[in-house]
Amino acid sequence: MNQHSSLNATLTGGSSSYGYKVLSMYELTNCKQSDSINYDIYNALENDDVDKMMSTVDSFLAGIPYDMQLKNEKYYQTVFYSIFKIIGTGIKTEVQTSNGRIDAIIENDTSIYIFEFKLNKSAKTALDQIITKEYYKPFLNTKKKITLIGADFDSSKRRLNGWKKSNLN
Repeated sequence: MNQHSSLNATLTGGSSSYGYKVLSMYELTNCKQSDSINYDIYNALENDDVDKMMSTVDSFLAGIPYDMQLKNEKYYQTVFYSIFKIIGTGIKTEVQTSNGRIDAIIENDTSIYIFEFKLNKSAKTALDQIITKEYYKPFLNTKKKITLIGADFDSSKRRLNGWKKSNLN
């Protein structure tokens, strides 16, 4: 029995119609397929390649039809969250601190990535907010590498306008 048959049998109890739907979702979200955006993002994250990760997110955004997109920051935050949730990262959004809310955090065994998103402003403005409000402070005792990422989305291009990163340690 191959991996897919085993997954089908385990999740469906032999019901093949439901199993194919589960299998299709499994294949769509399988991060180990080297020809997928999921793989590129997951691999970039695992290799601590923020630039590759963010440029792949930008490529994904470029493929969303213009008439489906909304022109507000929460839309982009939701798309970002969805991408990283689907590939199985430890993403959290709207994480509260003593000085405000962090737009997104991705944490793995070795690293923590803290994101601040802006719409039609600048990546520097977003990064400066992380630093000024000290969003990283609650994570300093984790001994993990902490990367701060400010990202700016452009509502007219409907894509990332840029990002800036800073490593704390």
